[in-house]
Amino acid sequence: MFENVVVGVKVDQDHEELIRCVREAAAPGARVHVVTLVRVGKDGDEPRRRERAKDGLERLVAPLAADGYDTSCEVEFIGVAAGQELLRIAEERDADLIAVGLGKRSRVGKALLGSDAQAVIVGATCPVIMMRLGDEHG
Repeated sequence: MFENVVVGVKVDQDHEELIRCVREAAAPGARVHVVTLVRVGKDGDEPRRRERAKDGLERLVAPLAADGYDTSCEVEFIGVAAGQELLRIAEERDADLIAVGLGKRSRVGKALLGSDAQAVIVGATCPVIMMRLGDEHG
């Protein structure tokens, strides 16, 4: 079982299956660090977006914490290269597993997987779980 997991999420998507998969890979007591990477906006709305994202992450990790997982969550603002940023976070936290949810993609996006997902798969120094997520909320 894994002991130190970094989970990359988008707060506006359903992560129930991804979290279920993390529960199967890591027993209670394991460290689960949930992170969302938010692109820098043009409208100066970062404080509002950070609060919304943080609230979403806290709701996501609450059941894990209640079940005995050592949880934390983090909102990072990025300009580009989400995959590289997620790898940096996983490296800093000495992760032994990275779990990432993939959103709906166009036909071309499905064929190419996406540069961020590819960067995580190619650059990770630990196992990676990638799971297709349900539709976006809202």
